[in-house]
Amino acid sequence: KLVATTEKPTSASFVIDRAPTATVVTAAGGTYTGSSIGGSAKVTGVNNLDQTLVVSYVGIEGTDYASSTTAPTEAGKYRATATYDQTTNYLTSSGSREFTIGQADAHVTFSGLTGQVYNGTAKSVTAATTPADLDGLSLSYDGSATAPTNAGSYIVAATLTNNNYKLVGTTQ
Repeated sequence: KLVATTEKPTSASFVIDRAPTATVVTAAGGTYTGSSIGGSAKVTGVNNLDQTLVVSYVGIEGTDYASSTTAPTEAGKYRATATYDQTTNYLTSSGSREFTIGQADAHVTFSGLTGQVYNGTAKSVTAATTPADLDGLSLSYDGSATAPTNAGSYIVAATLTNNNYKLVGTTQ
């Protein structure tokens, strides 16, 4: 025997929300070495989400470095950023860390400070840098870029204009 029913099934909407994620970027910075100095990034979340992410770098506060996934080498200030894109089960998250690559130390050694005798021509001092052959070294004599001609005592100063190195000492 068939029984007819007039009951209608009822339904309701059932939603499972995407899980939150956390993206952490690490970048410690360091001192200029000529090699890349960068960081790393990781995203974590429920259900064992634990992935390494690609890090992007950009120069900040006057450092000229266009956005790139290649870690910088030059002295300056940078921001490292990583983003985990939203998926079917997880929400997006981003993280960033600012870091500095500091200038390395340089020294200058003067030669020719003594033993020069007046003969009517300019007398200059030579200077060498450690590390060798750094760009941006200039000398001045009592504040002038022109080497002196006359007999006398002069103060010789070295100035280093180099983004990656700072002058920290002199030897004679």
